[in-house]
Amino acid sequence: MKIYVKGFTVIEVVVAMVIVSILAAIAYPSYVSQLRKSRRAEATTQLVSLAQAQERFFSRYRTYTSVVPAPASCAGQACGLEESSSYSENEYYELTADGNATSYTLTATANGPQTEDTDCRTLSINSVGVKTATNAAGQDVIDQCW
Repeated sequence: MKIYVKGFTVIEVVVAMVIVSILAAIAYPSYVSQLRKSRRAEATTQLVSLAQAQERFFSRYRTYTSVVPAPASCAGQACGLEESSSYSENEYYELTADGNATSYTLTATANGPQTEDTDCRTLSINSVGVKTATNAAGQDVIDQCW
């Protein structure tokens, strides 16, 4: 009489683990890269929104502002763009404004885990709609980031 043993051998389990490990080693860097790219959309959306806020500010006060988050107590021009924070919604980018009587530049700089995105470290837009982007080395990478 033959006895049949059901189950997997140790070799089969080890081979399966090796295959899963190889797949994970290939997939994880790609996943992280896609995650960073999706976070860039948050920065570009926020910059366009702030550009609209700058134009509304200009139509009220005939000047642009450098104040992004509204101070605790303010009135009129002192409130700036009246944002609640100088960071993007999920705080992956720090938002700054440089405004004067005739122009402004809005910049989103990578913050927190997004600083590992060396491809698009800063994104900017100015009062005439010119968009710029630089990588960690300071090179212009607008086509890749916007």
